[in-house]
Amino acid sequence: MSPGGLRALARLVCALAVAAVLPAGPAAAQGSRAPPAVYLVGDSTMASATGYGDALCARLAPALHCVNLAKGGRSTLSDRAEGLRDALLQRLRERPAGSAAPHVLVQFGHNDQPGKPGRSTDLATEFSANLVRYVSDLRAVGAQPVLVTPLTRRSFQGDRLVDSLGP
Repeated sequence: MSPGGLRALARLVCALAVAAVLPAGPAAAQGSRAPPAVYLVGDSTMASATGYGDALCARLAPALHCVNLAKGGRSTLSDRAEGLRDALLQRLRERPAGSAAPHVLVQFGHNDQPGKPGRSTDLATEFSANLVRYVSDLRAVGAQPVLVTPLTRRSFQGDRLVDSLGP
């Protein structure tokens, strides 16, 4: 994807996230004390210093409290195995009573591909099952999951995009 395409994607994700979490109308906004929260979880594509997550958070502030928890090298398998998912769920359980339901943008994919020991999943069975479980876990603690996964890699053969994440 070109730099212009990445900027367009960031604007689209930002607009969707804001539309999804902002209270409806002025009456709803008056009753809230803290801005609604958005959490980002995923791999290096979204992580601080290597991905788009911090730029997205900057665009969402101050209307939303945005927390980037993405970490490079993570997959749907390693995120759970390392306790990152449990830590997020605990954090969501401990949010103040009466606060708006947080949204969690979930972005995994390329580290789930075969050949990455400790991270890869079977794309036909495990990857989708892990995402389904992630969504269920988030909903169980009152969060709203938003899947932004998987993003394609910027791999080209000549002028053609090599879509290795299609499966």
